[in-house]
Amino acid sequence: MVSPSHLLKEPAAAPATYRMVVRSAEEAVRTIQSQWGGRAKVVSVRQMPGQGLAGLFGRPRLEVIARVGEAADTESEPANAWSQTLQDAEAQQSQSREEKGADEDDANLDRGGISVVGASRGEAVDPLPSLVDLLRRAGFSESLRSRLQLAPEWERVRSAPLHRQVAVVGKTLRDLAASRPLRPVTARVAFLGSAGSGRSTALAKWIIRQGAVGGAVGRVVQAGESRAVPVFLHEAASSLGLAVETTSGGIAGSVSDPVAVEGVALSVSGGEALRLQRRMLDRDQISTRVLVLNALYDVGTLQRIASAGREIGATHVVFTHLDELTEWGRLWELLVEGELSPLFLSTGPSAVGSREDDVVAAVLRRTVPGTGRA
Repeated sequence: MVSPSHLLKEPAAAPATYRMVVRSAEEAVRTIQSQWGGRAKVVSVRQMPGQGLAGLFGRPRLEVIARVGEAADTESEPANAWSQTLQDAEAQQSQSREEKGADEDDANLDRGGISVVGASRGEAVDPLPSLVDLLRRAGFSESLRSRLQLAPEWERVRSAPLHRQVAVVGKTLRDLAASRPLRPVTARVAFLGSAGSGRSTALAKWIIRQGAVGGAVGRVVQAGESRAVPVFLHEAASSLGLAVETTSGGIAGSVSDPVAVEGVALSVSGGEALRLQRRMLDRDQISTRVLVLNALYDVGTLQRIASAGREIGATHVVFTHLDELTEWGRLWELLVEGELSPLFLSTGPSAVGSREDDVVAAVLRRTVPGTGRA
């Protein structure tokens, strides 16, 4: 449970923002209910990194920020929106923990949220773990699962059939993605990514798409030290009557001259290499900076590369290697939480086709079936 020391401020009548550190979304909901009833609105949920050995072997913690008071009243649910079911679940979970011990209770948590049984051993009374388990298996991160569980829409359908809960999750994800403004693509575009991300293939697909829709591509440039131009990039440029230029210096021309650039491999270690790369992009007046991410990387690696992308001013994101991906849910973290506008999905190795431009719809289709039934 959350002790008062986890709160930045004591409960007060005036509008205020509170921070709590909890082990699960259920614990956050219980704390919000007991502390503030219906006067609280969840602002954000973030998974906190572990520290030392405890971080390696302990259960991840969540940081939940809630806004309480007059500023939240107009947006929050009424006081009875946090249902009595959670209070009953807490009492049963506490009794189970005392009888079975903390280790077994932690194992239940690891299998999908709270594990609730009735008076008769093994009698399930709460369908929530089924949906949580589905989201976990689909690759949803714990912080995003928690954010979904803390949404008022989830609370309304906790006792509804599973397909109804899934549809509500799909609508919530769609709304979250739609609430983020999309950045325009400018004339000068650079595709950036770590080694093995597939940035050359992604750039080739973008060039071919530009040719198909009548978009302008005046030059194709491979930046950095001289290296062999991939065949598919050469063919993509040739389809527009262009040759791939290679340069280790600056890219001449004005900001309005259409240029497509394959950048050097992105360093995820940070430091001077990233600062130098950003200065080069600024010098060449490249304002659209597409971060290419290999979707097969684990979530931690994706987040580190995304962090490096922020340091060089990345504006858009392309996911690659999706023809091999099984846990599509891992993409949602960057689609609804990150600052990057999705450009397209690379769903195969071919430079022709094998891409999807409606990113949110494509990921919804593969992670949350039945999204049309909200």
